[in-house]
Amino acid sequence: LYVDDDAISELKELFENDFSGLIETYISDTKNNISELKKALEVNDFNAISRLAHLLKGSSANVGARGASEVFDELYVVSNDSERMEESHDLVIKADEVFKHVVKALNEYL
Repeated sequence: LYVDDDAISELKELFENDFSGLIETYISDTKNNISELKKALEVNDFNAISRLAHLLKGSSANVGARGASEVFDELYVVSNDSERMEESHDLVIKADEVFKHVVKALNEYL
């Protein structure tokens, strides 16, 4: 499940004409933040990975992108555990793939 249909319906009702802008902003910002995640990963900046993962977890949850939120939550946990930091690479790749599915699903609501 990449998006929560109920959450999307609530957002559409709440934001009405601004819903498309909200989703487009989320998609654009998340693309940029995933790019930043990849850069942080290249230099093993786990503080930046943790900060970005936390931000992405929340923003994804706010727009009903549960699949992405769950992966970013896992990345956040891993990036703060010195014994699991090596898992960050695979999770960033997974997050990027899940996000592509989320974008496709969200675009169906626009």
